[in-house]
Amino acid sequence: MCARMDRIQHILNAIDQDKERKQKIISRIAMDHFGKPEDIGHAAVFLSSEAARYITGVILPVDGGAAVNF
Repeated sequence: MCARMDRIQHILNAIDQDKERKQKIISRIAMDHFGKPEDIGHAAVFLSSEAARYITGVILPVDGGAAVNF
């Protein structure tokens, strides 16, 4: 897992100061909102579960579909 929530929160705080910029970013996210720390946690739980036993060497974007629209 590559998430740094401290850095992400710092960025979100800065974005909250500019409502127009925030809306532009959110409009590019297929899920229409920023993710939460537990979204990363759910992915980590899945990857460490028996359901993911045959998954190796994968980069799993937990981005609400944002990568598709950039």
